[in-house]
Amino acid sequence: MAPFPNTSDMEVSSPLLRLPGEIRNKIFQYVLTSSAPLHHCQSWDVVSSHNLKIFRHHSFEEETAPGDTRPRPFFNSVKFVCRQLYAETAGLELKFNTLLFNAQAELQYLQAPGTIQKTTAQDWFFDLVDSLTAEKLQWLSTVILASNQKFNDVVPLPAVLNEIADFAKQHPHINVRFHFEGFCLDLTHVQRPTQEFFRVGFILVTALRDAEESRVLWEALTGVACFPHVVATIHGLWSKPAVFGNVPNFSIWPTNGFDEIRAALEAEKQGMHIEEMDYHEVLRYAKMWAEHGITGLP
Repeated sequence: MAPFPNTSDMEVSSPLLRLPGEIRNKIFQYVLTSSAPLHHCQSWDVVSSHNLKIFRHHSFEEETAPGDTRPRPFFNSVKFVCRQLYAETAGLELKFNTLLFNAQAELQYLQAPGTIQKTTAQDWFFDLVDSLTAEKLQWLSTVILASNQKFNDVVPLPAVLNEIADFAKQHPHINVRFHFEGFCLDLTHVQRPTQEFFRVGFILVTALRDAEESRVLWEALTGVACFPHVVATIHGLWSKPAVFGNVPNFSIWPTNGFDEIRAALEAEKQGMHIEEMDYHEVLRYAKMWAEHGITGLP
């Protein structure tokens, strides 16, 4: 990378740097705010190929269209203009945006050159957290962990959620949204995707909220009473108090928006044999999950 231009020269020629700092800050916020979540990605700097000195950096990019494989520029390119702008804007994209983390393949240059290791969304997030100063950690506001964690209703709650919930509890200013891979409308592999979607939602509501709420949802979905042993079994596998108690900023979200869920539910409505009144109750849950997630709070 070419060296930064000399800041004193930039100050003379740049109208931006001649503006008062408070006005520049407003411009930075406008320029570095995205209308959609920024996607986390890894980047590498090879300082010396002879000595294999490699440094990994966290960067963020805007989402591109499906199938578009062209290289994406850093969202915050302002920091590369000169030393002063780097000092004033490096990391500001964390302050103004929702950040989305996916599972990514990590090149293991140092341990086993050329090999690839799958790294989870939460691994990348905690790696970023470890790299931040206390001041920049305060900049984070909303984080989406699009996990590749498979949803399984017959095993105890994944231990990783304990770690994430504990982090959220210690940092109440950060809203953490966790996405299970299976809490979605699987239009490809499932014959009745909305039934599977609401089955997973029912399990999460039962595990993380009160029994009365899960009873109402079950009866709306099936038209029959919810058996007490079903609720007891789920409570036994998913330990709510240890994970979600008093953590309002940690929630589990579906990967689909409400409009997608409503359209799919309308298409399957007849096959599910849901009464009109129950249909609106189920729709209410779908809207609540899509807009607020599922938390362990009453």
